[in-house]
Amino acid sequence: MTKVAKVFARVIQSASTVSHRIGISILLAMMFLTAADVFGRYFLNRPIVGAYEVQEYLMVCVVSLTLAYCAVEKGHVVVDILVSRFPQRVQAIIGAITTLLGVCLCSVITWQAVAYVQRMLGSGLVSATLKIPRYPFIGVLVFGMALFCLVLVKDFFEFLSRAVRK
Repeated sequence: MTKVAKVFARVIQSASTVSHRIGISILLAMMFLTAADVFGRYFLNRPIVGAYEVQEYLMVCVVSLTLAYCAVEKGHVVVDILVSRFPQRVQAIIGAITTLLGVCLCSVITWQAVAYVQRMLGSGLVSATLKIPRYPFIGVLVFGMALFCLVLVKDFFEFLSRAVRK
């Protein structure tokens, strides 16, 4: 079972790294779009039409694609003033419980995002200015949240193994 867990962890880490790189590339594109829009607005008196809409959609992609990598790298804010004073086993049990709650929450978010994509496919809803459909960006959100959920599952089993070992 340990070998399977290590392979699972490696696959999840690789997938989150690729996802993160895509998200960072999108962030770079957003930076250039913003700079071009500001330059066009103030120096040429011609802003980029629909730049705000594109920024909104791309921000969904950036956040959802980089969330899992942040979890893999343990980059989220942790406040452990009280928990750090407990024995290692108790810390692992608390970590397992909170991570399991996170898995449940992320599963619900992913499930509802899938339902939202299905509704958007049927409705044909598009953005106001550029007429960009919403569903592909919600699909990216589904992918990112599902990947984040898998990272939390991996973390849950790591906490569980630490609780049993100690």
